[in-house]
This record gives sequence, C-alpha cells and structure tokens, in this order.
Amino acid sequence: PQVGHHPLLDPAENIRVGAKVLKESINRNGSLVAGLQQYAGAAADPAAGYASKVIAEKQRLRLAMKQGAKLASAS
Repeated sequence: PQVGHHPLLDPAENIRVGAKVLKESINRNGSLVAGLQQYAGAAADPAAGYASKVIAEKQRLRLAMKQGAKLASAS
C-alpha cells in the first residue's frame, strides 16, 4: 500500500472485504436472515429488523432495475 493509504479506505476494497465477511456470516449462521443479523451485530434481535430492512431494500432495487429496463427498451 501507499504511504498513508489504508486499503480498507478504498471503497472497492472495503466492499470486497465486507462482502466476504457477510458471505462467511451467512454460511456460519445457516441462513441469509441469521447471517445479516450476525453481520450487523444484532443476532439477538428477535424481530430481525436489520435483515428485514436489507431484504426490503434488495427487493426495491430489483424492482427499480426492472422498471428502468422497461423504460430503456421503450425508448
């Protein structure tokens, strides 16, 4: 690394490492919801609030992508 540059301050590297940690958490905990909760430090939350928010955002983004693709193909 460059002097004064920490690799985890690089957005691409930070995302890569975060994704690896999340994948390991999902594998270790046996499900997407349990893995997300563990990743967020909220494994004891019976409502699984963090996981619910992440999954809802994923669904929102997927819908937005589909709508964007339809708009692009209609032009």
